[in-house]
Amino acid sequence: MYHSPSAEIVGSYSLNCMSPDEVACRIGAALQQGVLHEVSCTQKPGLVSPESMGAHDDMNHHSFMASSVVLGQSFFFFAQMGNQSPVCDRSLFDLLRLSGPAWETRLMASTRGVNTHRGMLFVGAVVSAAAGYAARYTSELSPTKICSHVSAMAEGLCSRELQERSKALQCQKTAGERLYEQYGMTGIRGEVERGLPSVIDHSLPALSFAFEQTLSLETCLRHALLELMVVVEDTTVVNRGGMEALSWLHKAAGEVLAAGSVFTPAGTDRYRQLAQQCSQRRISPGGCADLLAITIALYLLQTGNWPSHIL
Repeated sequence: MYHSPSAEIVGSYSLNCMSPDEVACRIGAALQQGVLHEVSCTQKPGLVSPESMGAHDDMNHHSFMASSVVLGQSFFFFAQMGNQSPVCDRSLFDLLRLSGPAWETRLMASTRGVNTHRGMLFVGAVVSAAAGYAARYTSELSPTKICSHVSAMAEGLCSRELQERSKALQCQKTAGERLYEQYGMTGIRGEVERGLPSVIDHSLPALSFAFEQTLSLETCLRHALLELMVVVEDTTVVNRGGMEALSWLHKAAGEVLAAGSVFTPAGTDRYRQLAQQCSQRRISPGGCADLLAITIALYLLQTGNWPSHIL
């Protein structure tokens, strides 16, 4: 379970003193920081970074910079929606869904049709709206509070969008819907409906622990990413390599953690091997990357800033 950072790094933000637009700006900025820090982190297994295209051949760091601008605008918009909503339930989620296609069009246009961030648009929209709602009705933006609102908004999502559509014989289905039919995977929808347990129970505690070791920000982010790679039902991986690829990734990431993660020479060597193997096998844990960005955002929403020794 996630435990709050020490008081030394918690920002003294007063939501009561902020206008609705200022609140939305703070939320949007935290989400955009999450996206930018994730893609700027180097040596990520199979993922795009400033130094590598990872397992991809149709996108690079600049592609992600372009789409990150659109995402930042969308997160401000969705935070406003949440902050103005009298309720945080399916009705708010449905409003997000109505606005989603227009933002997706802008997102894809920014990269000339390359899908860098569609998954992040979905999960980021829900988190932004949940944070906007939390800011209106509570005096804090704690990760657990925000994620409880995420779960409330997405209640019944998998039943509506996966189970019911799997019974439809003649409809064009998304990759996530096809994987549900094949393997029963709920992917990011299931993660959202459950209130982002991979983040709350795994990557946020891992990030806070790494900060306590006085390591660089990039090293801390790599450790949090590893924790996600062990547990996340990443449909991006399965789309590329099937269930065998996901099983291999879970096992390989677990072996890095068992060797000491990025905190020991042996763990660091295993991590580098994992990064090389993911690129060679064309495995890209894009779902984990999106959840790492969410991890960063939730951390910053609570604390207001990075620990002083990190940045």
